[in-house]
Amino acid sequence: MADGRDVECWDNHAIECEDAGREPFPPHDSWMRIQLTGLENVHRCLDVGCGPCYWINLFEGKQYNAVDHSPGMLAAAKNTIVRNNLQNAVGEVRQGNARTLQEVYKEDEFDLVFTAGVLQHNRNEPDKREIVEGIRYVLREGGYYLCTENTFREDNCPQSVGDPNYTDGNSFTPKGWEKFMSELGFELLEQHYPSEYLYKKVSTLH
Repeated sequence: MADGRDVECWDNHAIECEDAGREPFPPHDSWMRIQLTGLENVHRCLDVGCGPCYWINLFEGKQYNAVDHSPGMLAAAKNTIVRNNLQNAVGEVRQGNARTLQEVYKEDEFDLVFTAGVLQHNRNEPDKREIVEGIRYVLREGGYYLCTENTFREDNCPQSVGDPNYTDGNSFTPKGWEKFMSELGFELLEQHYPSEYLYKKVSTLH
């Protein structure tokens, strides 16, 4: 599995995506779309580790902002937006590192943050913690974190079965991940098997 720190790898993957002619996922009533549209006072959304912006249609009717640390992915993202005439849906596409969001955005700047496969590709400690801390920083009080991630599936880490607090720094049991997120100030609202989650930022850390 490619590591989030390997910018060259992601630049090369961006070229592969462009060459393959891949397009954004079509808008449809997925579980994540239903969750998103059911939330009140959600306008400004941030896609962290946006890649080529394949998830942009998920945010139809919202202001879509995106960040990625790979120059190649950012170029692919901008191509996706222009090619699909989605400029009016976009606030800003910016270069920045998921592990240092505090250096890229203001505190309490967004109503919702989204990631797809970002946590599972950041395998070095303390990368996951830094990413989640940054997400909390840029979210307003009571804001939401919506994600599709495999890093905390029990079948992703068989050796963790039977140990609710197990982590090797990369994979967690579901209960272990719930504890991890709770300690960083997030409450789990909804979960859709196997890997889609909706969290809410809470006022106090545990």
